[in-house]
Amino acid sequence: MIFGVRHGERADRLPKKNPERKSIQILYDPHLSSKGVKQAEETGKFIIKKIDEYAKSQQGLEEIKDQEDIQAIIISSPFLRAIQTSFAIAKNLKKIYQNTIFLQEDVCEWLSVHDYQNFPLDTILYRSRLSEMNKYIDESLFEIKWNFFQPKKRPRFPEKPDCADERIALGMELMKQKYFKDFDPKKYVVIYITHQYTLQSSMLTYGTKEVAENCDFCAVLQVLYPKASQQNYDKQEILIKGTNDHIKHLL
Repeated sequence: MIFGVRHGERADRLPKKNPERKSIQILYDPHLSSKGVKQAEETGKFIIKKIDEYAKSQQGLEEIKDQEDIQAIIISSPFLRAIQTSFAIAKNLKKIYQNTIFLQEDVCEWLSVHDYQNFPLDTILYRSRLSEMNKYIDESLFEIKWNFFQPKKRPRFPEKPDCADERIALGMELMKQKYFKDFDPKKYVVIYITHQYTLQSSMLTYGTKEVAENCDFCAVLQVLYPKASQQNYDKQEILIKGTNDHIKHLL
């Protein structure tokens, strides 16, 4: 099973005089607002319920007795808001693979000239001011490593929409190849935490033409593979299509 999640509310969406917005250190790499953190925590609780439902459906299998037998592989865009969302989600899950959050540029934001003046991935907070990350996340909870799967190439800037879609589609395919080759999908789930455009684009790679128009904060995609194998993982069921009804009370 694979989940795609958009990050929580970003602090630069708050009024300009709001202290949370004024504390942003890198304008193109904002942290989550306090509401965004709550949204991410609620999303973790929501995903737990979905994993538990899956575990109960598999109880006829001896190797899966309950949710605690299922480990979550957490993959995050390296932008701060996505890392924070990943930590907030992971704290609510039972077992995290290698107790690690894997940063993956393949699921980063669309690098549009409308949002960035230069290539941002070398100067985001995690790369340029690593010592300041403890203001936003508790790295004693989880280790951070690069690359759950080996990327083919780095994103380019400026990135046109078709190039972004190609990069995202390739990333999804590489992620699935790694997942189904090296892991038992009955015992592991993948959760990738990303951005609005990336989540919308990735949804198309899962065979659904019904793309949520907004994919608002903490929107969730859930994909189930009932009969997946290393050789065949094309057959899938889209259970949640980029909605965030679970946090409507926090919008």
